[in-house]
Amino acid sequence: MYYIDNKIMKELLVSSVLISLVFLAIKIFESKLIKKEEINFKNLANESIYVLFAASGAQFVLSQMGDISSISSMFGDSVGEVGSGIPNAFTNEPDF
Repeated sequence: MYYIDNKIMKELLVSSVLISLVFLAIKIFESKLIKKEEINFKNLANESIYVLFAASGAQFVLSQMGDISSISSMFGDSVGEVGSGIPNAFTNEPDF
């Protein structure tokens, strides 16, 4: 099953709340200064909660994936090597 450390969970929650607050600030800035309309706090609260859940979910999934630095090896750096993502093209007579 999934295991997440208490410290990691706190960091995930804090960063998700910060992302949500930045989103809220940008939306208030957009409503007041750019569109020059009244702020609908109910819709802003709903959207901020959606952003909070989306950020938490994305960070949780990334934390469960572990080290993703080797993901570029799936695509391969050269053509035709074993394990590379690009296969060789057979253009000559078969050997069999």
